[in-house]
Amino acid sequence: MIVVPVGLYVGMEAFHHQHWALMIESPEWAIATIFLSFQGAVLYVKHLKKSGRILSETSLWLLAFAALVVMLAAVVNAYDDLETVTLHSLLFRIVLFCITSGAFLLMVGGAQLVHIRSQEKKR
Repeated sequence: MIVVPVGLYVGMEAFHHQHWALMIESPEWAIATIFLSFQGAVLYVKHLKKSGRILSETSLWLLAFAALVVMLAAVVNAYDDLETVTLHSLLFRIVLFCITSGAFLLMVGGAQLVHIRSQEKKR
């Protein structure tokens, strides 16, 4: 649900310009990467805290730093592609988006599973 608005916008823009390659080339996918990295970190911490787990400060700082690095890489990539899309930057954006999506699913899904199991133990 986090990247649906970006996907809708990119699709609408590709339809408007009748340029279907824009569905992949659009620098707006970097915005989806930023959303995923930020929301992934926030939801991960939120679900783990709700489960009663104690989170180390070091791991929280490392998670925040990793999210910041991903966000900065996505911003620089999007800025570079505002004028001309190169194959290297397109591949970097796709790889970064895929890695961030996978990390989002693993972190949020894992934290949600921990939360659910903690609720079952309380019963």
